[in-house]
Amino acid sequence: MEEFKRIIQKRNLILKGSILVCIILSIMFYVIPFEKTYEIGISFQLGICIGILFLGLLGIYKYSKALKDEQMLKKLYIEEHDERKMMIKQKVGQSSLITIVLSLAIITCVSAYMNMLVTKTLICVIYGILFITLIFKIYYSKKY
Repeated sequence: MEEFKRIIQKRNLILKGSILVCIILSIMFYVIPFEKTYEIGISFQLGICIGILFLGLLGIYKYSKALKDEQMLKKLYIEEHDERKMMIKQKVGQSSLITIVLSLAIITCVSAYMNMLVTKTLICVIYGILFITLIFKIYYSKKY
């Protein structure tokens, strides 16, 4: 259980670092003047930073509470190491990946009749997803 406790403390530290980065970025978005054309992108990035900030705060609260109470720490350990949940996550990930790549392929075929730039972008996205999948497949083949 001490090993799991160190893992939770490490997660807490990572969350605190992420929150600090989000706060710094959020302040930068307000302080640094940007051109009007970048306003939508900056607003989107600010929204992502605020979302990460709130999720990070929830995670820190959850992990800090678990570190103080041995009963909650055991409950969290059991929840994270449940084999059934791990298998469900794995199956969802596989099915989602296949569905996303096939959907993008269909959308790419349809977009070829409308805008070539969008088509080329979608092709790059498909190749990017497949490349990342290949890297993870190689990594986990060697790991296990």
